[in-house]
Amino acid sequence: MKEYAVFDELAGLLNAKTLRVKQAHAMINLFETDFGRPAVTLEEIKEWAHAQEDEQLRSRVDQLLSN
Repeated sequence: MKEYAVFDELAGLLNAKTLRVKQAHAMINLFETDFGRPAVTLEEIKEWAHAQEDEQLRSRVDQLLSN
């Protein structure tokens, strides 16, 4: 039984990491949509994200991920 607990924990970590990667890609795509160009630096994306309404950005990211 202990092996399954470790497997479940690792699977959960991988799923969480996969979700974060998908969310990051969605944010990169949203930045490009908003500015009409790709981001040059990670700092640009961070500044843009911090200027967004949290709930609106979350909603936009979720919408991209659900498609």
